[in-house]
Amino acid sequence: MLVLPGAIRGFTLALLVAGLTACGGTPRTIVATSLNFIEQERGTGPYRTRILVTSEFVRIDDGVDNNEFILFDRLAQILYSVNPMDARILVMQPGHPDAKSPVRLEHQVKRQDDKPPHVGGRPVKHYVLMTNGAVCYDLYAVEALLPDALQAMREFHETLAREQALSPAFTPDEFQSPCELANNVFAPARQLAHGFPIRYVDMNGRTRELADYRVGAEVSAALFELPASYRRMTLQEIRGR
Repeated sequence: MLVLPGAIRGFTLALLVAGLTACGGTPRTIVATSLNFIEQERGTGPYRTRILVTSEFVRIDDGVDNNEFILFDRLAQILYSVNPMDARILVMQPGHPDAKSPVRLEHQVKRQDDKPPHVGGRPVKHYVLMTNGAVCYDLYAVEALLPDALQAMREFHETLAREQALSPAFTPDEFQSPCELANNVFAPARQLAHGFPIRYVDMNGRTRELADYRVGAEVSAALFELPASYRRMTLQEIRGR
C-alpha cells in the first residue's frame, strides 16, 4: 500500500478563487468544520492532527498554517500532497480499478456492552471491527454527530483506497495482512459506518482520539491554496522511475 508519512505528510489542491482578498486588503475567509485529534503510534509520543472540512474540500495538517498539508478535492476526487522540504506536490487522481483481494476477507462487527460518557449530548457506542478473526479496529463512535464531516471523511478514505488498490506490486508482504487489505483498500470506510469515530485503535496500535471540534469556524481561504511555484508529480510518474 502507499504509506503516507507521518501525521500529515501532505496532500493539496488549489481553490479556483482561494487566493483573493476582499476590498481593503482584508484576507478572505471561508466557513469550515474544524476537527482536532490527538494521535499516537506505537513507540512514539502523541501528536496533533487538524482536519478542516468544507462542502468542497478536506484539509489535513498538524494544526499549523503552513505549506505542509493534505488537501482533498471532494468534487473532483483528487488528492494532492504538498511537501515544502522539496517544493513538490504529489498528485493522486485514482480511477476505479477492478481490484480483487489476494485472500478472502470476512468481516465481523462486535458491539461491546460498556457505556462510555456521552459526547455532544449523544451516547457513545463501542465496537470491535474484525477481519478473518483479527481485530482491525477498537472503535468508539457517536451516531448523528457531525454528519457532514463524516461524509467528507468517508469520501477521502474511499478515494485514497482506490489509489492504494493500484499499488499492490509496490507493497511489501507485511502490509498485505487481512486487516491491512481491509482497512486500506477493500473496506476503507468501515470505521465510519457506526457514527463519527471519537476514538479508535487500529491493528498496528495507532490511536486517534477527537480532542475538540467546532462547526462554522471561520478560516483563511489561503489554507486551501496550492503553492504556485511547487513542482507537481503523479504517483504514476514516480512508479515509472
